[in-house]
Amino acid sequence: MAKAGKKKDNYLDYVFEKNPVIEWHEREDGIICICVEWKGFYNKIAQKVFKKPKKSEIAMDVLGSFVWKQLDGKKNIFEVGKLVKEEFGDQAEPVYGRLIKFVEIMRDNKYVVLKEEKKHD
Repeated sequence: MAKAGKKKDNYLDYVFEKNPVIEWHEREDGIICICVEWKGFYNKIAQKVFKKPKKSEIAMDVLGSFVWKQLDGKKNIFEVGKLVKEEFGDQAEPVYGRLIKFVEIMRDNKYVVLKEEKKHD
């Protein structure tokens, strides 16, 4: 149970921006690709033994690419959701549930950060 008088944060008010240390690019078809460098002991072994690449590209789908472009450090999640509704309509439903989950995954992987958070690797 929450303490009386303590305000609960609303995720829709959060403002996210792309982490500047993340390498990414937009393909000609508008799809966003994030470049991931595989670091660490086990990844080094996999690179040598199994000829795994040092870098990989993660291609987003059309919806994810659209959202990525909106995460500019100015729009909050509510505003981004409205733009998603305008662009994709019923195809994006449930908009806010999907949007929040997408941003949480991006944040967990340090691809995006809260506007107030310090950006680091």
